[in-house]
Amino acid sequence: MTLKKVDISNISYEEVDLGLPSGLKWANKNIGAQTVEDYGTYFSWGNTDGYTVSGTKFLTVEEACQLFSSVTEQTGQTVTTKEELENMLSQMGLTMDNLGTVDGYSFDDATYNGTSGSEFTGNVLDSVHDAATSIMGDSWRMPTDAEFEELVNAVKSSDGTKGTLTCQYEYIDLNGEQQSLVVYNDAENGYFSVEGLIVNDSPIFKTILGIRFTNDATGASVYFPACGNVYGSLLANIGFSGYYWSSSIFDTTYARDFLFLPDYVIAYNSYNRYYGFCVRAVK
Repeated sequence: MTLKKVDISNISYEEVDLGLPSGLKWANKNIGAQTVEDYGTYFSWGNTDGYTVSGTKFLTVEEACQLFSSVTEQTGQTVTTKEELENMLSQMGLTMDNLGTVDGYSFDDATYNGTSGSEFTGNVLDSVHDAATSIMGDSWRMPTDAEFEELVNAVKSSDGTKGTLTCQYEYIDLNGEQQSLVVYNDAENGYFSVEGLIVNDSPIFKTILGIRFTNDATGASVYFPACGNVYGSLLANIGFSGYYWSSSIFDTTYARDFLFLPDYVIAYNSYNRYYGFCVRAVK
């Protein structure tokens, strides 16, 4: 699987009303995605020039070993053989099918790492650096970390005393069958643990497809595919996790992102700004 420059200017998007207290509407798919299941375009934070999944070419063992060697160079780990690569991936809950590469670009450009938050209005991206506004039009923008937090906090609790949204993980089980698992938010402040996908320290899934937030009263839903992320030229964690940029600054080198993994969902994670994450717009 590769990432390439693709013309995404003519893609249309729909707004979805999940009935959130703020009245915020979410786009039905990622920027650059043709369907709701597509990963779409990956952006470094503050960069409106992204790269989109194209084709189905996965890394060879040699390519993946080379990329992982560069990623793990500082730790002194050795990843030069198929066995060492598979062992590392296994520890991460991944296989070779979770890996791809970027064509002609490396997401390690620290252009925005030294940009002071005070240079942006209210410590969020201005419209010039907002991928959603730049590509989708003035009515759309990237969500703030507080707006991701509103979404996560709206997920129903297991006792039914709070929340308005049902949250489901969609995944492929070990037998190759598609399954769905309802998860609950029994915590607060934009974070909750997920139970049922990892049992006795072993995953029950082969691939995580994504998570879906649904308003049961109206049937409106928003689906976030497990798009993984891009580090340098390594497209990784596809089918395992989803990383989505917010417009919010964390510090001089990090920005806030929405993240889901097999064991938790968090609205206010933070990562280096040069990582390639997907973007879901709001209005």
